[in-house]
Amino acid sequence: MNITVDFEVAEKIIDLINEKKYIDDATYEDEMSKIEKLEGMQKMLNYYKGSFDFSTYKELLFKALNNFEYVSEDESLNAVYTYLKKVIEDTERLNNKLRLMRDYDFNKFEKKLVEKLPKNTNVDVDIFFAFDALNGGTIINDKTMMLNTMFWPSKEENLKLIEGILLHEYHHIGFFYWMRKFDRDFDKYSDANGMVRYLIISILGEGAATYFYNDGDDMYPLVLESHGEALAESTRSAMGNRGNNVAEYIRDLEKDIRYIMSSEDDIKELKSFVNKYFYSSNGEPLDKSIGYHMCETIDQELGLEKLIECFEKPNIFLNRYNHASGKNSEFKVAEDIVEFFQ
Repeated sequence: MNITVDFEVAEKIIDLINEKKYIDDATYEDEMSKIEKLEGMQKMLNYYKGSFDFSTYKELLFKALNNFEYVSEDESLNAVYTYLKKVIEDTERLNNKLRLMRDYDFNKFEKKLVEKLPKNTNVDVDIFFAFDALNGGTIINDKTMMLNTMFWPSKEENLKLIEGILLHEYHHIGFFYWMRKFDRDFDKYSDANGMVRYLIISILGEGAATYFYNDGDDMYPLVLESHGEALAESTRSAMGNRGNNVAEYIRDLEKDIRYIMSSEDDIKELKSFVNKYFYSSNGEPLDKSIGYHMCETIDQELGLEKLIECFEKPNIFLNRYNHASGKNSEFKVAEDIVEFFQ
């Protein structure tokens, strides 16, 4: 396992803030033209290309740093602006984040990671620190992770909290390694059947990484610093109550899968329809909640080895989950969906 880390975007934007290069328009334009060319910035822009381009991002950052008013009909852009405004609230805190990022040992988790993946997992990881404002961490291809600079702790005592976030994302990369062996194009679906398979695989992958590494209040102080009290409380509440509505979520998942499989909508419309499983503005996404429960059930009833086997053969996941659920029919997945996925 080899990990490389790119801090350039974080360093350049923090320097821009420290030196107040955002006050003069010409200076700001010159600095941002250099930042635009950085590989990390291009990675970020490519990830968000459906949400904003560099020109929009540059405007949002400029107005946030200068405390100028910004209002958009696009709520996601309003969110970016709101969270970017937090950057300038405490420059000492921001500089502490950068120092702790530079000093961090990103390679120290290999032993913990391989314990939760099949034997002979072979992954490399490239990490880019971005100023994306929205995510904490995300995977942008089979070996590349993007981390939000603002989400990084500013206090040494909170560094232990970032461990679960990193391991969560590292695990996704290990999971993708095995998914490619199972089906090289599992995420390049072009029809309804492929989308359903991708949805279930995503529930397995997100569920496993969340179950293994994000159990409790580990995200609260990080979200508090990066996104504020409201989202931090919402995240903590969602994580603390993630099991409350699982049976209902599974029934809704069955209905949605049957809808997708019988729908005549084009693939773009169906993709928009299933996005509710992957994103949430006020709590834990559904794929994490459902997947957490399913992975926990398999681990507790059948053992960790039986869960890890699902990473090599994801087509056994739902069948194994139903078997682990025993006689608890309220939580089982309908047999026709289990059979479809096998």
